Amino acid sequence: MANAVDAMLDEFAADVFNYVNSAGDTFPEKPKTSAELRGVYRQIVERFYERLKRARDDGCESLQVVAHSLGTVVTYHALRGLRFDVSFRADGHAVAEACTRVEHIYTIGSPLEKIRFFWPRLRPSQNLAGERPLAWDNFISYFDPVAGALRRYREWGEVRNHHLLGGGFLSGHVVYERSAAFLEAFTQGLLGEPATLHRSTGQRIRDYLLLLGETLLAPVGLLVLVVVGAGLWVFMAALLPFLASLPFRPFYPAEKWGPIVDYATLAFGAMFLFVLLVVPLIDASRSFSRLRGDSNSAADGGRSD
Repeated sequence: MANAVDAMLDEFAADVFNYVNSAGDTFPEKPKTSAELRGVYRQIVERFYERLKRARDDGCESLQVVAHSLGTVVTYHALRGLRFDVSFRADGHAVAEACTRVEHIYTIGSPLEKIRFFWPRLRPSQNLAGERPLAWDNFISYFDPVAGALRRYREWGEVRNHHLLGGGFLSGHVVYERSAAFLEAFTQGLLGEPATLHRSTGQRIRDYLLLLGETLLAPVGLLVLVVVGAGLWVFMAALLPFLASLPFRPFYPAEKWGPIVDYATLAFGAMFLFVLLVVPLIDASRSFSRLRGDSNSAADGGRSD
């Protein structure tokens, strides 16, 4: 039966993996997913393009995009034209022309740097928005575990990274719309002058208490998980040798079966540690080797053409 953790993982983490797998077929070694999930990327960017074309058709000469979290990845991929071929679309030129009308991007809680690190294949080779200066403001809460400063995204000029204090380790990813720094920059770009956010003393105190509580809660919770995990690891490593020694204990003294149990416990502990740490590294090495082989094959094919 699904619980709250399952729902949270399905709603957030699963969205990321489904999106990147659909955008770049990043997990080909996994069992084939449904056709619906494989088409997730195209469905999402098509909605983005439809909104841009609708705004263009309404006479908007200048467009501004506000994107949050995974939406910032969608915005970047759409404007760069990931897996987009103008020649194979009836509205290809209309989409490209609408993209060139985007003049300002606001990204909040963006995982773009992390996406680029873990999935380097998702790097578009074209640029639908054009080779031109484009204002890009990126907002990062200090305690947002998802967001990060954008330092390798200079297709349209330098990205202005804004660090702000808001929320804690748990809520830091969803507090941007209440941030004075974000609202001032957004209204400055949209209206030409910044709007000041007035917050009462009670609101400030509540925010500080939330920040303090979550900041302390996160490391304490992590420590509890580490301690519980280590305890289970030791318990499981010792349990099997202990159970195996029970039939022999009535017939042999502790001096004989005791060292055997101790060494077996260490052996099981080492095997558990190997599975926990080394096997994922081996899998990651194989995946990156396969990705490098695919990249080299694509490059050789491009040169042969």
